[in-house]
Amino acid sequence: VVAITLESTIQERTIATVQDMLMEFLRAQLKNYTLTLQPEVTEEKREVKQSLSSAERLEMMAKKNPNLIELTKKLGLELKS
Repeated sequence: VVAITLESTIQERTIATVQDMLMEFLRAQLKNYTLTLQPEVTEEKREVKQSLSSAERLEMMAKKNPNLIELTKKLGLELKS
């Protein structure tokens, strides 16, 4: 069994479209014709994402790049609640 962990159902559908070709290739390369594919979507990625406010988006982006806060101050930008 070849287990593949996926992050979204979109990835799961993509794998499903090429699954036959992928398994044919793997079976031939590994000379193991009993292989099966078991895709699994991770649970934490299945959660429905909520819409974020502008302030929440800025905060999330600032965690990745702290210079963003400085830039908004220099440009005199304010977020409306």
